[in-house]
Amino acid sequence: MKTGKILTTIMTFAITLTLSSAASGHRMLADSLIKEDGTVLIEAFFPDGAPVKGAKVEILKPDSSLFKEGQTDMKGRFTFRPERKSGIWKAVVTGTLGHRAKTEFEIAGGQKMEERTTGAEERELSHREPIPWFKVIAGLGFIFGLSSFIMVLKLRTDLKRKQSAPPRDR
Repeated sequence: MKTGKILTTIMTFAITLTLSSAASGHRMLADSLIKEDGTVLIEAFFPDGAPVKGAKVEILKPDSSLFKEGQTDMKGRFTFRPERKSGIWKAVVTGTLGHRAKTEFEIAGGQKMEERTTGAEERELSHREPIPWFKVIAGLGFIFGLSSFIMVLKLRTDLKRKQSAPPRDR
């Protein structure tokens, strides 16, 4: 009976680890795009590409003062026109359950605006992250290997107990 409790405890622990790592994988991300007309598009999304609807958006100027606040729409988007103040601007998106994401974009002096990481060409933002199959298979292999090890220990204990027990009369 004691071995069964140990097996249950270890399996519960392994399942909890697996589920908690899957839950932390559902983080929120944000991206920015400066359009040709000078507007800035902020998109909030989850790694599977699902939009973050109704999230609070704060736009911070290069001096970290608040420029504008708003919410993402049904597609997880928020659009605004920044001042021509040059420097690195930040967008902070805050969703439910403590989800939070930041993105930065650079506005150069004068009329030229550019993103910090990619060009300012008009494009559709793509937000799908590949499924980490290696980690999934490795995690399942760990769980099955641990379960097999525990079952071998349990069978070995049961076999020793049966061998040391006196024979029963029929």
